[in-house]
Amino acid sequence: MILDLERFAGRERRYWQELEGLLLRFEPGHRPLELEEWDRFQQLYSRAGWALTRVQNGASATDLERYLTQLVARAYGELYQSRERMQAKDVLRGAGRLAVLFPQVFRKHIRLFALSVAITLAGAVVAGVAVSVDPVAVNILLPAGYLQHPGKRVAQEEHHPSPLLNPRTESAFAAGLMTHNIRVTLLVLFLGVTLGFGTAAMLFMNGALLGAVVARYGLAGFGAFAASWLLPHGAFEIPAMLIGGQGGFLIAAGLLQRGRESRSQRLRALLPDLTVIIGGLACMLVWAGVIEGFYSQHHGPGLEPYQIAFGLSELAALTLYFSLAGRKGKPPAGAAIAPAAGVEARR
Repeated sequence: MILDLERFAGRERRYWQELEGLLLRFEPGHRPLELEEWDRFQQLYSRAGWALTRVQNGASATDLERYLTQLVARAYGELYQSRERMQAKDVLRGAGRLAVLFPQVFRKHIRLFALSVAITLAGAVVAGVAVSVDPVAVNILLPAGYLQHPGKRVAQEEHHPSPLLNPRTESAFAAGLMTHNIRVTLLVLFLGVTLGFGTAAMLFMNGALLGAVVARYGLAGFGAFAASWLLPHGAFEIPAMLIGGQGGFLIAAGLLQRGRESRSQRLRALLPDLTVIIGGLACMLVWAGVIEGFYSQHHGPGLEPYQIAFGLSELAALTLYFSLAGRKGKPPAGAAIAPAAGVEARR
């Protein structure tokens, strides 16, 4: 089929001119495109591309083909360069928004966090006392040899450091830690669907392991080593686990709460808060994985004070962040939730 170039160009020229007008808006000093204008720009770009294809497949049209080629190429460049800029801005804007919302959501459900802390501390105390008074408990609560024999572990680490500590193996180790910790923490959170019993059990067991390790190393006279080993990454990893428990109890409270709404409606109302919690936890655990992979595994008498100070500084910074960040902003809206799983709450 032979294309009637004159009629075709006459019918389409107004769209090309409109696209040229929008392209002028990308030049310095012009007002940027609004959302509706972006939609129109993409429509006109697609139409110009279609027109170029028709011209290329039709009769000879050197001048028109050259004009459309330049127009489409220019629109393509502006469209996709702008998309990249917008995506980068969206990422930064989203990260900033998460940094504000995370502490707001944390403070909003602070009583559920307190419940998470209480259960973890209960596990730590029970296991710590058991390890202190019953040698059999050591083998049960601390199955790994390096946990059962602090003296051997300290001597090995301080005098015969692992030859595997190099950037390549540390990177792989850190990545594995991030994946594992995120998986475990999300398990603690999503076990809230068991009405909080699964979340509570996981928190108690994690607290028991931590309490047993601290008691075993402390009683053996290696408390400083344990602190230098655990604090740098534990300053973020342990609070992340506790906040995961907070999210689990939030789910449980939503399931147990009574009211006019159905359970599915109550859970949907909690999704914004849970999404913020999950995003914040991922950031915390990525940092903890980096620190554990590249810093916590290096030991030595001269390093212990610096590692302890670093861990305490992290903990202080995290406390200030959750206490003060987002105070000026408006807290995210959401349903009123009972302070603990199993407690009925009414609006």
